[in-house]
Amino acid sequence: MRGKASFFSRLVLGIASLVLGFSLQAFGSAFSGVRGQGPSSIEHTPIVNFNHGDKLEIKAVVKIEAEAMIFYFRYPGIAQWQTRNLIKSGLSAYSYEFDTSVLPSAEFEYYLEARRGGQKFYNPASAPGRPLKVVGASSEPLPQVPENLPTPQEEEKKFKLPISANGSLQSAIYEKVPQSGIKSTTAGGNFRVFHTGQVIGSTAVNVDSNFSFTNTPLPQEKNVDLSNMIVGVSQGSHTLQAGDISLNESEYTVNGAGRRGVDYAFNNQKVYVHAFDISSQQVKGFKGFGIPDKEVSVMGGAAGLNVFKNAVSVKAIYVSGKDNPFKGTNVGAAPYYAARQGRVLAVTEETRLFNNRFNLKAEVARSTYDGDLSDQIGKSSDNALYLGAGFSLGTLTIGAVYRYVGKDFNSVGLQALANNKKGLEASLGFVKGILNIQGSLMLQQDNVNNDPSQYTTKADNGSLNCTLSFSSKLMLGLGYRRTGQSTTLDGAQTDNQDSLSDEFSGTFNLNLSSAFGLNITVTNSTLSSQANPATDSSALGLNLGCFLNVGEILTLSPTFGISQSLAKSTNEKTLTYNSLLTGEVYLVRRLCSLLIAGSFNWTESPFAGVASGFDVTSGLNFYLGRALKFTELVLSAKGNYQVNEASGLRSENYRIFFQSDISF
Repeated sequence: MRGKASFFSRLVLGIASLVLGFSLQAFGSAFSGVRGQGPSSIEHTPIVNFNHGDKLEIKAVVKIEAEAMIFYFRYPGIAQWQTRNLIKSGLSAYSYEFDTSVLPSAEFEYYLEARRGGQKFYNPASAPGRPLKVVGASSEPLPQVPENLPTPQEEEKKFKLPISANGSLQSAIYEKVPQSGIKSTTAGGNFRVFHTGQVIGSTAVNVDSNFSFTNTPLPQEKNVDLSNMIVGVSQGSHTLQAGDISLNESEYTVNGAGRRGVDYAFNNQKVYVHAFDISSQQVKGFKGFGIPDKEVSVMGGAAGLNVFKNAVSVKAIYVSGKDNPFKGTNVGAAPYYAARQGRVLAVTEETRLFNNRFNLKAEVARSTYDGDLSDQIGKSSDNALYLGAGFSLGTLTIGAVYRYVGKDFNSVGLQALANNKKGLEASLGFVKGILNIQGSLMLQQDNVNNDPSQYTTKADNGSLNCTLSFSSKLMLGLGYRRTGQSTTLDGAQTDNQDSLSDEFSGTFNLNLSSAFGLNITVTNSTLSSQANPATDSSALGLNLGCFLNVGEILTLSPTFGISQSLAKSTNEKTLTYNSLLTGEVYLVRRLCSLLIAGSFNWTESPFAGVASGFDVTSGLNFYLGRALKFTELVLSAKGNYQVNEASGLRSENYRIFFQSDISF
C-alpha cells in the first residue's frame, strides 16, 4: 500500500505541475524566469551586451579532454539551434568569432557544448533547456523577423540522417606484452540516435540516445550500454522530459547531470516553475526510466520570477528524498555508504544593476538530514549560506564570494557535498590595451564552529598573472602563485601538518601563422614547512614546445622539458628530462600518411639512481572516408615499442597491429 501511495502521490505532483505551468502563461507580461546555475566542465564568461554588427569572440576553457566544442545559437523567429565549431587555440582553450551582422535582430540565445565520447557537457549547465540570452543594441531600426521562417535544419534533413556513430577496432598480429592482460583484439564505439523537430504546430519532440559498446567492459558491467537517453516534449514555454535529467537549481540543493527520472519545467522568461523526480543513483542501461523507486527517489521543485524589468530574480527550491546505494547499479557512490534521507529548502536571489555591470547573488539554505537510517541517531539540521558580488566598469572587474556550510548541513540531492567549511574567494581583473592582469585569492577553513576537540585546517591560495599581448602573434606572461596550509588542535600547531609553496613563472608565445608556433615556459618554485623543515625543497623547470604545419603535407609537434629539484636539508639534486614528439607526413595528399608518436623520459635521483623510459608508435594511415565524402573511415597499420629501465631492471614490449576508426 505504501508503494502505491507513493506512486500516486508522484503522479498527482506531475499532473498538478502541468496544470500550474499552463495556468501561469496568463502572467506572461508580469514576471521573468530564473535560470539555475551549477558547476560546469566549461569555463566561459557570458556575453553581456553587444552592438548589432559587432564581431564577438566566444571563448571557453574546457576542464576535460574534449573531442569537440560547439557554439549553439538561435534568434527570434528561429526555433531550431544553429551550430558553429569552436577552434582550439591552446591546450584547453577554444574560441570562435561570431559576426552578429548575420542576425536579423539585436538579440540571440546561445550555449556551449563539449563532447567526449558519448558524453556532453554544457555551459550554462542548464542548457539546452535554459540557455544564455543576450539583448544588444542597434544604431538603426532592424526589420521584423517573419513568422514561420524556414530553418537551416529543414534543408539539412534532406541530406543528413538523425544518427551518428563512431567506433574503433584494433587487432594485434604479433605482440610481446608480458603479463599485460590486454586482449589481442579490442573494439569500442558509440551509436547515437537523435531527433529534434516540430510535430504539430508549436509542439516539438526531442529524442537523444547514445549506445556504447566495448569488448573490454569493467567488472560486473555489460558490453553494450545505453549511456545516455533523453525524451522530451515542448510546447511554447513548457517542457516535459524523461531520461537522464540535468538539474542545476542552486549550489546547496541539487545540481549535476545524468540521473534518470522525470522533469517538467515552465519558463516563459517571466515565470519559472520546475518539478522533478529523479533517482539518487546514477544507473546504467535502461534501468531507472520513468518514476524512480521510492528508496532512491529525490523529489523537488522550484519556483521563481523576475521583477523590476529583469533586474531582480528570486527563486525558492525544495528537495526531499532518499538514497540507498544498495539499490540497483551504482557508479557514483561507494558500497559501504549507508541508506540516508533528507530534505533541504533554499531561497536564491540575484540582482543585476547598471546594465549587468553590478551583480549580487545570494543563497540561504537549511537542511534536515539523517545520514544513516540503520542507526539510532536521528536527524540533524543546519544551515548554508552563499553571498557573491561582482562589479565591472570598463577595464576593471572585481568579484567576491563568501560560502558557509554548517557541520550538519547535507543535501540528499548532492552526493559529494563537503560540509563543515567556510571560505572567502576574491578576484580582480584589469584589461587595457596590450595589458591583461588577473588575480585571485581564496581563504578556507573547516571546523566552522571552532570545536577545540576537533582539528582545524586553514588554507590560503593566491595567484597573480600578467600578460602582455603585443599582437595576435606575440605574447609574454608573468605569473605568481602561493599556496599555504596549516592544521591546529585547540589553537596548537600539529606536527607535519603545515606547508607553504611559492611559484614564479614566465611564458613566451610566438605564433607566426597557422604554420608555425613556439611556446617557452620557465617555472621556479619552493616548498617549505615550519613544523618539518627537512622537507624544504626548490625546483626549476624549463619547457619548450612548438608546432609546424605545412598544409596537407606535414604536421610536427615536438616538446622538450628539463627540471631540477633540490632538497635543501641535504643539498641533494634530482634531474629530469622528458620529451614528446607527434607528427604526420602525407605520402599521398589527404589519402595516405606516415605517422609517428613517441616519448622519452630520463630521471636521475640520489635514492633511485637512473630511470628511463621510451615509447614510440609508428605506422601508415589510409583515409578512405575522404573519398566517400559522407563518413570518416581510417585504416591503419601500426607498430608500438616500449622499453623501461629502473634499478638495473629492464622491461621491453612491442606490438604490431591493425586499427580501423570510423565515424559519421
